[in-house]
Amino acid sequence: MPQYVVIIGLVSLLSAVIGALAAKFKRRGADVWAFACFMFPPLLLVLFLLPKNTEPRQQPRLSRKELEDVKEYLFD
Repeated sequence: MPQYVVIIGLVSLLSAVIGALAAKFKRRGADVWAFACFMFPPLLLVLFLLPKNTEPRQQPRLSRKELEDVKEYLFD
């Protein structure tokens, strides 16, 4: 029984690493895909079927007001 847990853990870790590398190659969110592939290793097949993203990834930006609100919340 414990060997099944080890096998499932190793498959999940390997799937997460491969998912992160494949997502980076396909210009997709590597951290999101690594987590998704860790939790559900068959999603790795879905990632391989997706086309390469041609648009640049946009990072959400905080306005100066939002940034000040966050600093005030965290440090006061």
